[in-house]
Amino acid sequence: MPTFSGKFKYLNSDGSAAQAGPCRVMFEAETLTLTPASGAPLAFDLGDIDAFISGDYELTLALYTGKKIVLFQFGKTFQDLRHDLLEAYRKRLVQCLLLEDLEEITRFRRCAIACRKIPELRQLRASFLGRAIHTSPQAWEKQLNGFLETF
Repeated sequence: MPTFSGKFKYLNSDGSAAQAGPCRVMFEAETLTLTPASGAPLAFDLGDIDAFISGDYELTLALYTGKKIVLFQFGKTFQDLRHDLLEAYRKRLVQCLLLEDLEEITRFRRCAIACRKIPELRQLRASFLGRAIHTSPQAWEKQLNGFLETF
C-alpha cells in the first residue's frame, strides 16, 4: 500500500474547513485512508468519490456527501499520488458501476416475473410516465403528450 505525506483540508459542503493540517495518505484497491497528524484517521471507499479534480499540485476529491478533501504540498511524490490514486479510483468506479448494474438486472428480472404473473401490474407499468430513463426523450415526450390528450 503506497503512503504519501503532505497536507490536507477536509471541507464541509458549505466550503468551511472541518479539519486541516499535515497528513499521510494511503490507499488500496477499494479504500483510501487519510491520517492527520492529530485526530482520528478518515477512511472511505474510493467509490464514495463523486469527482476527482486535479489542479496544479493540488487534488480535490469531492465526496457523495457534498464534503471535499483537498490534498496539497506532497512535493515530488504528487505526480505518483495523482496517477496511482486516479488509476485506483477508476478501477473502483468500474466495479461499483458493474455491481449497480447487476443489482438493477436482478431487480428488473423480479419486476418482469411479477408483470407476467399480475396483468394489472403490467398495465400500470406500461402507463407509468416516469420511465424516461428507459426510453429516448422523443419517445417519452410522445408518451406524455398521448397521456395529456386523454384529459
